[in-house]
Amino acid sequence: MNEINKNIPLLSVNDLTVEFPMPAGTLRAVSALSYDVYPGEVMGIVGESGSGKSVAASSVMHLLQKPGRVTEGSITFDGRDVLSMTKKELNDFRGKEISMIFQDPMQCLDPSFTVGSQLMETVRAHEKVAKAEARGRCVDVLASVGIKDPESMMKKYPFELSGGMRQRVMIAIALLCRPKLLIADEPTTALDVTIQEQIMLLLKKACSENEMAMVFITHNFGLVADICDRVTVMYGGRVMEQGSCDDIFYSTAHPYTCGLMQAIPKADLLSEERLTSIEGTPLDPMAPPAGCPFAPRCNKAMDICHRECPELREIAKGHRARCWLCEDDAEVSIHG
Repeated sequence: MNEINKNIPLLSVNDLTVEFPMPAGTLRAVSALSYDVYPGEVMGIVGESGSGKSVAASSVMHLLQKPGRVTEGSITFDGRDVLSMTKKELNDFRGKEISMIFQDPMQCLDPSFTVGSQLMETVRAHEKVAKAEARGRCVDVLASVGIKDPESMMKKYPFELSGGMRQRVMIAIALLCRPKLLIADEPTTALDVTIQEQIMLLLKKACSENEMAMVFITHNFGLVADICDRVTVMYGGRVMEQGSCDDIFYSTAHPYTCGLMQAIPKADLLSEERLTSIEGTPLDPMAPPAGCPFAPRCNKAMDICHRECPELREIAKGHRARCWLCEDDAEVSIHG
């Protein structure tokens, strides 16, 4: 096995723009998105629904739904141009080099086939292994994701399983071919808090044991600190802030990030402090504002915020924000 160089990005997304031509005009879902993911690293992508997180992830997998299309930018994985891959190259790439856990496992698992047959199909699609060997690997990976009776699980159909068990099966399928990168798109949506914690621990364990990188997509900022090394905060298809977990949680620089932080439920159940919601509604992507996309909802907005969209500025080493409050040569904390 080749030695992994952790100083070279495994995944590089550069100036990615994704548009959807519509009868009423063009909907720009992602605009000039850039981020790198290094081997063994967990990158969190956070934002409200409609911020462009899932569209960006689908672009990385080359799974954009029509009429969506990448109009600008590049996606490079392990030195290869993803956007120029042929259909055969993509079939080999997806599942083996990079895997994805989707929001709703019931929509991704075929209800007419057993769990075992779907696992077996994944292995044999990417590797030339005997049926017995493939089955043994499927049983092992089901056990590794916390399924106590994997032999019995192989015979079950998806509709016979709870939401938490279906998500574990999806994770098992994603891990089967030992990918270098896992994209987890809202993997704990609609699960109760206890199951959420179990799934998060499972993902952390999988990354550690397999030396696997992960892009973790969520609208729940409370989950980010538990699993992520670095964080990209998105709003209106743009990056609002980017940095390490410490940067984002302790040196918050953008009002939107601050608003998301204030909406995290407190651990102290007896606390009288109320959660603070972000006023207003997410922007209409068909009619974005002229200036900063967050300006109409920002309680710190200035005149310039409504006229011009700021650049993504580096305010400290590795910490960037798209805000007029941030000077080029200084970090401006806006907590509180």
